Amino acid sequence: MTSTFDTRHRSFSFGAGLLFTLTVALIAGCGDDGSDSGAGGTDSGPTEAFVASQRVFLPDGRFVLLHLLSDLERQQLNVDEGFEFSGFSRVRAFNGKVFVFESESGQVIRFGVTPSLQLEEEARLSMTNQGVRSFNDTTTFVSPARAFYFDFSGQMIVFDPEAMEIVQTIEGPDMQREGFPGPRFSPPVRVGDELYVSLAWANTDTIDLIPALTVAVFSISEERLLRVVEDGRCAYGHRGFAHEGAFYLVGDASEGAGNLISDEVPPPCLLRIREGEEQFDPDFYVDLTEPTGRPLVANGPVGIGDGRFLNMVYDSPIDPDSFDPNNVSDLIEFANGQLWRWAVLSLPDGETTLLEGTPLTGTNPFDAFLVDDTSYVPILAGDGSSSQVFRIDNLEDGSTTLTLESTSGEILTVERVF
Repeated sequence: MTSTFDTRHRSFSFGAGLLFTLTVALIAGCGDDGSDSGAGGTDSGPTEAFVASQRVFLPDGRFVLLHLLSDLERQQLNVDEGFEFSGFSRVRAFNGKVFVFESESGQVIRFGVTPSLQLEEEARLSMTNQGVRSFNDTTTFVSPARAFYFDFSGQMIVFDPEAMEIVQTIEGPDMQREGFPGPRFSPPVRVGDELYVSLAWANTDTIDLIPALTVAVFSISEERLLRVVEDGRCAYGHRGFAHEGAFYLVGDASEGAGNLISDEVPPPCLLRIREGEEQFDPDFYVDLTEPTGRPLVANGPVGIGDGRFLNMVYDSPIDPDSFDPNNVSDLIEFANGQLWRWAVLSLPDGETTLLEGTPLTGTNPFDAFLVDDTSYVPILAGDGSSSQVFRIDNLEDGSTTLTLESTSGEILTVERVF
């Protein structure tokens, strides 16, 4: 049985209540029945479709809006034109379908997209028996019949996106470190037959972090955990990318906070580990302060092909040394400030091109976007009230074009559906 989701029209009054607590920023990370049917790409509808999601904060909570778009040219993402899902839901596109990881129910919902850009529910699966109570944005699709979801508990849940069935649950790495809450991590990154999950621990109460890079490596074909690898040359890396048979990981010392707090924390740097290897490459190390000319980096790396990656670099006129690491209000101001600019970095030396046509932005618990080999970067207001997305038109000179805007929330994801 299928059902078509129609747009829910709502209006909201955004005031001071939208300025959610700064603690969230320090730590950070629905529809009506209608009728329509058919697949995208017919004469009566758009030949292509994209999905964007944003989260909207309210004084008493939050929700996620899913937007179906016929193109990625400049446009406004309006609240009354989106499909609403519960506050911590996640949205992904794969194999011509839209998948909503609905945190309130612990279910994954697969939707088709109709010619009139409506959602048509096709199937559901539940991960509640696997203990899932809220979803992170950590699903990697490796084939039409296989996807891997890495959970907060450290388990890797393997499911079939076609049959919408759980295949198995893989016991993952030890997620506990004494004196620290659970780690921050990002989606598994595929390198050949392996998936790499980077893990990073920080404690915002004690203002401390573990000064090392940690990666859990899983086998795709054998569907099991292979090894856990650590390296102390860099600190706190929770994002990485694949390039030419290796996994590259930036240690940014918890978006620069660790470098403010202690001179003993390593500078921001880049390491790699090759597929099948038991350790990070001892002969590969890039101190990112040298090619960027900046003391701090954040929110990276996001691989965009040909050995290039996106990273934020500290580009504010405010001297970072002026933030007192012993003053909590200074640390909160640093965590929430519009201090960063997106940049394109290139391997092997980290040659840097600043996206000078984009505004300064705050750090972001979500990635930049790669759609059809074109890169897009999100710019957040810092208080959850608005956001923009810029397309990178030229990777060599860093020229950009404003494409998506929201005056009501933070744009989290942008992907092609078909």
